[in-house]
Amino acid sequence: MFQLKKGGDKTAIGYNYQFKDKIFKKAVKLGDKIKINCVPFEVIGFYEEIDNPSDDANVYLTDKAMERFTWNDNIKGYLKIYKEVLNKD
Repeated sequence: MFQLKKGGDKTAIGYNYQFKDKIFKKAVKLGDKIKINCVPFEVIGFYEEIDNPSDDANVYLTDKAMERFTWNDNIKGYLKIYKEVLNKD
């Protein structure tokens, strides 16, 4: 298991991103960039398979990275945001 460190536009993503046609047409590899709401994030790791399609398609960001997607500075804790993960560059 690994943890995302503070700073940088980096992400860890779910298991299914590693495979062609599971999420994207092409498999995602370490070092690839994916866009979340038009912001590029470097893929630095993959989580192990959970065997639940929704969980295995998650995108994990640091709290600092999540701040760029908030619309209200008063929101505390975890946020559910609607995100669109676009094809990688």
